[in-house]
Amino acid sequence: DIEPDFPLWNTICRPKNTYTPLEAFSLFFDDKVVNMLVNYTNMYATSHNRSGDISDSEMICFLGILLVSGYLSVSRRYMYWENSKDTNNILISEAMSRNRFSFLMQNIHCCDNTNLAAGDKFAKLRPLFDVLNQKFIDFAPFEESHSIDESMVPYFGQHGSKQFIKGKPIRWGYKLWAGTSATGYVEWFEPYQGSTTVLSDKYKALGLGASVVLQFAEILQRKHPGISFHLYFDNYFTSLQLLEELKKLGLKATGTIRENRLGKE
Repeated sequence: DIEPDFPLWNTICRPKNTYTPLEAFSLFFDDKVVNMLVNYTNMYATSHNRSGDISDSEMICFLGILLVSGYLSVSRRYMYWENSKDTNNILISEAMSRNRFSFLMQNIHCCDNTNLAAGDKFAKLRPLFDVLNQKFIDFAPFEESHSIDESMVPYFGQHGSKQFIKGKPIRWGYKLWAGTSATGYVEWFEPYQGSTTVLSDKYKALGLGASVVLQFAEILQRKHPGISFHLYFDNYFTSLQLLEELKKLGLKATGTIRENRLGKE
């Protein structure tokens, strides 16, 4: 039998989460994020000869309407403001006018369009992705076990990174590489965009799957240096070279492996 040479995991007891839903949302979409959205949205509006007078409170209200529309959907957006009793949503219609919501939807931005990173298909969303990823890991629960896998975000519009994956519950949409805790909390994500996927060049020689795992491993270790986490992943990621690299980092790993990645005997 192989004797484990990793240190034992010591569970740290912490107080239970007592945040209200609004307080939890505000941890991630705080003043910094709201100000970023407001500044770049006003910048975009004025560059197109529109009024750049959106306030922080309007932006928060706009985000709230988007959240409500996610679980109370209608066939067309404008139906929330109709007089019909079966479609009108008083919470939305009294919070913001239809025309003002359309104005924000038309101009919403989180970056400067004149200074986009070349080759990044998600350059217009990159500032938001970066700040959210940092907040995800900052507020992540301290756990031993973490998972790396792909996650699909449904989307049926036109975009160069839209994927079709046969056999998945969500077949059309964006594919995200995601690192999560054992309880399902997302700690890090990166949208897949083919050869231009934004990953560190440090482990590029090991392949895309290994690079995803090792980048997430480095994020965990920057937050908690010296801690021996346990990573889980499937056969898309697993290779002997990846397991060797993780062992060098002092991390445990469990994964299924394809026969053609076992190497020559």
